[in-house]
Amino acid sequence: MHQAPQSDAMSTVQNNQDVRDIFGMLDSGAVAYQYPDEQLLIEVGQVGAGFWLLCEGAVRIESLTGEYVLLRAPNVLGEVSFLSGGPATGNVRTHGPATLVRLLPNDVITQLADVTQVRNFYEALSRLAIARLTGAFHTHYIALVAHDARKDGLVQLVREHRDLFASRPLVATSTTGSRISDELGIEVVRRVRSGPQGGDQEIGAMVARGLVDAVFFFRDPLWAQPHGDDVNALVRVCELMNVPLATNRATAEALIGLLRSSPRWSTRATGDGVSSG
Repeated sequence: MHQAPQSDAMSTVQNNQDVRDIFGMLDSGAVAYQYPDEQLLIEVGQVGAGFWLLCEGAVRIESLTGEYVLLRAPNVLGEVSFLSGGPATGNVRTHGPATLVRLLPNDVITQLADVTQVRNFYEALSRLAIARLTGAFHTHYIALVAHDARKDGLVQLVREHRDLFASRPLVATSTTGSRISDELGIEVVRRVRSGPQGGDQEIGAMVARGLVDAVFFFRDPLWAQPHGDDVNALVRVCELMNVPLATNRATAEALIGLLRSSPRWSTRATGDGVSSG
């Protein structure tokens, strides 16, 4: 089988022990194939899509409501539907050329040496599935959110400090994330819905789970937001979880200084998250 290389440093999930163990257990008898950019690997509603090993490259997991998660090799895909036998809940596409191995249940069983290894495999896979269901695709996110009148300012901040932001896993609301990716060429590994459609709540949930290191939330103080309760809830959960929050350029520069200088924050450049399913 094609052996999985180490992940790129920036903005992606690092190897965790479960991923390494799964690759180690399935190290023979399977053939890896290279797929082109934008190849649909798993379609929402598909049953029996199998279990995939991402050996090289990256994939996007896309929801029907526009959110996506970007994962890089080495990683695993499809573990939830593989374990449950149910339909896939999202589309999975390659993000650039990628090398993958597809395994069906019988393929997995024939590669595992004994009952102990079978048990270890399914335990590792179950941990990954549980992590995905709780939203832990990566850890140590930096969250980027901006209201329409403040988006230019946040994009400019990221442009001026691109070395920092390009080295961290970024999560952003829909339009803000698109602008950062399209205008600056910086990878956003997770994009949630727009704020009025629930994106602020999604990021707040990630803060509550301990997945976010810092939040840059450029609010518009001159306009009453239709989702004002969500805005206040995100600020509140940052306060409760002791997560640093910047709401303007001055506090953003101070927070960037913290991220650069404090060992507690500056050593988290790649995140040590878990894989997708």
